[in-house]
Amino acid sequence: MKPIIVKRSKHLMRYFTPELFVQFNSDDDEVADRADEAWEKALRQYRKQIKSLRSSMSVQVRQLTRLNLHDAEIVGIEIDLDNGTPLAFVTVLKDDSLYSLVYVLTSAVVRSASINSWPFSKSYKHWLYDEVDVVEANGQRFEHRIMLSDGSTIRIPFHSVIINRTSLKTPAKRRVLMAIG
Repeated sequence: MKPIIVKRSKHLMRYFTPELFVQFNSDDDEVADRADEAWEKALRQYRKQIKSLRSSMSVQVRQLTRLNLHDAEIVGIEIDLDNGTPLAFVTVLKDDSLYSLVYVLTSAVVRSASINSWPFSKSYKHWLYDEVDVVEANGQRFEHRIMLSDGSTIRIPFHSVIINRTSLKTPAKRRVLMAIG
């Protein structure tokens, strides 16, 4: 398995697409208003999908769907294929907390390049939006799709996830949100 496959083709998001994000932030009020309506519709559809799939999700994946990392700073994304179990590590900083997401991968992580019309800075990467999906309910296979502020998107195929939150206000205090059960 290759650690990260880079695709120059279409983005990986289904609901909160980079194109819709660009339209939503348009200077043209009509374009922005139409995008706002489309965004709200996408949000309703996504919430409906998550609700219908909750019974197919493990406790950890349900926790992932509730985690709000919008505008979190990306500290690092690493793939480890050397230990026998392919893992992906995503570390982000949000407010006064450091979040570590550890995924047990089912296949390679895929990253798509930003769309050509991406008008925003690509120098500082932070987490914009994400989607969780059930790929195979019986085999407990999932995807976590993340859109970053540079316009790129990441698809992480996994079967389990650990979410760890460390408060930076009190370094000794550490709270594990979820562990593989």
